Amino acid sequence: MLRKIRSFRGTLASRIRAAMFSTFAADKLPVINTNDSSNEVSAWKNSSVVAECFEKLKTNGDYINKILDKVYGTDPEKRPVVQVAFTVVLVYYVLNPKKEHIKIKEEILQRKIRKYLVCFCKYLKCMLYNIINNEFYLFRTK
Repeated sequence: MLRKIRSFRGTLASRIRAAMFSTFAADKLPVINTNDSSNEVSAWKNSSVVAECFEKLKTNGDYINKILDKVYGTDPEKRPVVQVAFTVVLVYYVLNPKKEHIKIKEEILQRKIRKYLVCFCKYLKCMLYNIINNEFYLFRTK
């Protein structure tokens, strides 16, 4: 069972990386493989193209949405939240020039996914609170 989960996660990670490179192809993001040497990874991470792509990822939500669309389809309702968290964590980690590697350790991955899910749940609670309060406010003003 554990082997099946790891295989699925490896396949998903490959699909995510392929979608990431495809999304940033117009920006000329060169492809890097997880089995490339540490020198190659370091040179790739320190390139201006990777830095530009990472900055675009942080400042423009369209990029992560394009990656999510390519991996899970265009209907956000059909995207499992944990897999979205996995995707966001993986893409940010791979493109982050401050991280030395493009492979993420299991414990770091799990910690970052939990953090993302907590933030996401807080965001949903805030949205729900605002919706309820706005509806209540609209109801009272009529």
